[in-house]
Amino acid sequence: MSGYCCCNVKQATLRIGVSTVIYGIISIIVTSIWVNDMISRPDKIKRINFLGNLIPTSSYITIGCILIFMSVVYLILACVMVYGHLSRNHRLIMPWLIWSYVTIFLVAVAALILLVINGRWNNSGEIIFVAQLELFLTMCVIVVRKFVSDLKEETGQEII
Repeated sequence: MSGYCCCNVKQATLRIGVSTVIYGIISIIVTSIWVNDMISRPDKIKRINFLGNLIPTSSYITIGCILIFMSVVYLILACVMVYGHLSRNHRLIMPWLIWSYVTIFLVAVAALILLVINGRWNNSGEIIFVAQLELFLTMCVIVVRKFVSDLKEETGQEII
């Protein structure tokens, strides 16, 4: 197995899986607190003006619930991925890969929507953050995909 970032793909995949589990837990907690705060104090939400209309408060709560759902799915798939890594079963890692492809696409779409809603990026920090997030997710997918490919080679299965 080849190496990435001072470790081989097997170790890197395990680190990515464990990091994703930790991220999922933290994300669920933080987003739940955020949604609870919006529900209990809707007057404190900074509303965005989109094409002359203020976006309703319920839209922010809906977005928060979508983020919680995505975090729960990511957490579950990360746990399955870690188990797949430990049991050396590539089929248990594939759902995480597919969901990561979906996440990369959704982050790009969300960034474009924010650009349209705001009419501009508020600052260059937002552009840098989104670019780094997309790059990081893509690198994780590449490493995990290489590990899956190596597992398939070991078992003599066809590589797609």
